Amino acid sequence: MSNEGLGLLPAPLGRRSAAFLIDALLVGIVAIPGIVSYPVVIGALLAGDTPPTLSIVLTVVGYALSLVLILVQIVVHGLRGVTIGKRMLGLRSVNVDTLAKPGFGRVALRALVLVVAATVVPGIGAVVLLASPLWAGKNTGRGWLDAIGRTWLLDVRAGLDPFDAKALRLARRELERAGQPAETEVPSLATGGEGRVAFVPGSRSRSSIVVGSAAGVAADAAPVAAPAVAQPAPTAAVAAPAASPRAATVTPAAASVAAPAGPAARALLVDHDSIRYTVDGAALIGRNPTAHPAHPGLAVIAVSDSSFSMSKTHARLDVVDGGIRLTDLGSSNGSASVDSAGVAAPIAEGESAVIPWGGTMRLGDRAFAAYPASSEARGDA
Repeated sequence: MSNEGLGLLPAPLGRRSAAFLIDALLVGIVAIPGIVSYPVVIGALLAGDTPPTLSIVLTVVGYALSLVLILVQIVVHGLRGVTIGKRMLGLRSVNVDTLAKPGFGRVALRALVLVVAATVVPGIGAVVLLASPLWAGKNTGRGWLDAIGRTWLLDVRAGLDPFDAKALRLARRELERAGQPAETEVPSLATGGEGRVAFVPGSRSRSSIVVGSAAGVAADAAPVAAPAVAQPAPTAAVAAPAASPRAATVTPAAASVAAPAGPAARALLVDHDSIRYTVDGAALIGRNPTAHPAHPGLAVIAVSDSSFSMSKTHARLDVVDGGIRLTDLGSSNGSASVDSAGVAAPIAEGESAVIPWGGTMRLGDRAFAAYPASSEARGDA
């Protein structure tokens, strides 16, 4: 699969240069004893005298420590894709072909080329190589050293970290879904009528769930390939026995909350397993949502999440014109809106973002696509 659209961001030249300077500064600090003592040793030798023992020891220790630090940095860079400077500034190197660790050989080759360039053309050679991403990288940010070592330096502070296996797997899954044709139309929650929601079903069994307004909650675990029976009134709710162990559950506490005034808009969420969640007006979503003092009178959506990436009360959902407004309620693993290219835009605690119809929201490691429900499912038809 192509790595485009996974949310990988090339490291900005400013930060990658700053990371290199931090690493170089650390080597220089460790080498200070040798740098200070070396002229004393050379001066004594040129004068025909015996250099002071302390100066010799300090020179050897200083340069030996700096060499050890350089070797340790190269090894860690190869195994983890970071140096001290890169780790501080949120950067990581990866193998450009596999997005895995770059490997000791590739990193050592980069370092060797840099040293040779700095030696052959003092001052200029290293600067040219380090600045090459400006003209050689185009949109990838890869310079000549990256091309030589077959590596890619990424910004993992603002973009996806390929070493985060869960995030990478989810990003690839979303990219695969985005590339599939919407060739299967699944009936809405009402019988017949227009306004049906089309989405691409997953390979696993599919279940659906209806989260009503605070006046009532209905859970329908029948396969989504068959249309659900329309309710005679939006205030009535009948629960059917679950047909799949993966069917989501709804916290019963929602039924005891007073219903909001006026008819509620309704929207449909579909997760990566094609489980459907229908929200009337507004709702709280999470692993086991409970009443939130800042958001009283809302229904709840309980999502089965064995990885515990979602918080118990993760976010608030509001159906608005053109999509669903997602508000993060201080979740542990965060919320984000994901664009069509697979790039996630994090949503800070207490902040909101509108997920347009057909768009994707991410809650922890779980992804949900947003769709409008049919007017007949709202009871308006």
